[in-house]
Amino acid sequence: MSTLRKDGRLQSSVTITNPYTGKKVKKFVYGYTEAEICAEKNRLIRESDLLFLGEMSFADWCEEFIRLKKEENLSDTTVENYEYNIKKYILPKIPKNIMMSQIAVFHVKNIIRSIEGARTKQLIYTILNGIFNAAKREQLIVKNPCEYILKPKYKPIKAKIFNPEMYHKLMSEIAGTQLQYLYTLAWDTGMRRGEITALRWSDFDATKQTITIERAAKKTKAKGEYIGKPKSKESERKLHISSSAVKNLQLWRNILNEKLLDAGLAWDDNGFIFRSELDLSKKLPNGTITNTFRKLRIKLNLPKGTRFHSFRPTNATILAEHDINPKKIQIWLGHSSAAFSLDRYVHATRTMQAGINEALEDAKAIYTNIN
Repeated sequence: MSTLRKDGRLQSSVTITNPYTGKKVKKFVYGYTEAEICAEKNRLIRESDLLFLGEMSFADWCEEFIRLKKEENLSDTTVENYEYNIKKYILPKIPKNIMMSQIAVFHVKNIIRSIEGARTKQLIYTILNGIFNAAKREQLIVKNPCEYILKPKYKPIKAKIFNPEMYHKLMSEIAGTQLQYLYTLAWDTGMRRGEITALRWSDFDATKQTITIERAAKKTKAKGEYIGKPKSKESERKLHISSSAVKNLQLWRNILNEKLLDAGLAWDDNGFIFRSELDLSKKLPNGTITNTFRKLRIKLNLPKGTRFHSFRPTNATILAEHDINPKKIQIWLGHSSAAFSLDRYVHATRTMQAGINEALEDAKAIYTNIN
């Protein structure tokens, strides 16, 4: 029931749940009649989103921002990366209970200055810009403080590629093991680590000489390693592979079949192509590929920065050296654009300049010998 105030109005209260934090808050309502009190309570409940939006702290908005990202159907790993970077680099540098309306340019500058590494600075700036742009769309703030700060510069470093000596040394070391066939497939296709470990025999068609990529192995803290969609829509693709690539997989299939028989396991046409050495009934974990390659790099004294992923830029560079159309390289590697394939993956080599001088000399002769 409502209570009568000295000013003649009725007073009552209603408990509302903050939709962004889940906290329950008591709100007082006033009116001259019970009908007005009831209407005001219903209004507060109905408009609770807007009510709490104006009272939201930066920390609470970051939680809401993550929720919005999840609604965009981003991959679990992408969302987890947002959460990790916000908790590690952003929230520790912002006053705990500061409201969104109180965030100023110097707060953002303070965050960026506290970070070491140009790449991380640019990444955190991009995340902050996204946080404030989303808040601006929700009319939580009027201006985005990132608009008054220059985006940190970062020049991407091209991934290391294998030269013939490095490749020969590596393949000689793993001859006769499962890695020989896995690394050969990586060389033949430029596939990502998670795409390879998620491959099943049903994805390989020896007759048509194709590999269908429609899954990828991923890992998050919440789920552990799991099979999900590839990195992007462009990553879902069908590769038409060479005869030698087909032979490589057929040889491995025969070896794997013998291993399964020795372990008392039945062959499964839908089973994973590459298996855990500890349990042949399970797929080869992504981490095993990474850790094993790291040990091989140290043992073989390969250049620092060389990693399993180096098979992809090596593949792209070889294709570019042989004048393969950039669009074809993009589709082959499953990139979102041909520009990305060329800028980030393809290394400038002497082979790529072959024929340039001859072409210019031929043109010069035509240009200068005009009668």
